[in-house]
Amino acid sequence: MNGDERYLFDLQGFLVVEDALDANQLTALNDILDRRVEDEVAAEDHTHRFLDLLARLRWARSSGSSAPRSK
Repeated sequence: MNGDERYLFDLQGFLVVEDALDANQLTALNDILDRRVEDEVAAEDHTHRFLDLLARLRWARSSGSSAPRSK
């Protein structure tokens, strides 16, 4: 990470990594997020919290199937 990237990370809390995911990976992640929002977020809510999202994505990746849904 260069100085500019470190500064932006400190400021924003994330980095943009171009082409880190291919089109299939991006589609799969978007599908997971869309299902999660549909299942767990009330229509009137304006924010979404995904507290265990990374753990669910790791599970889906290791099992070769979609992540289990929690309610």
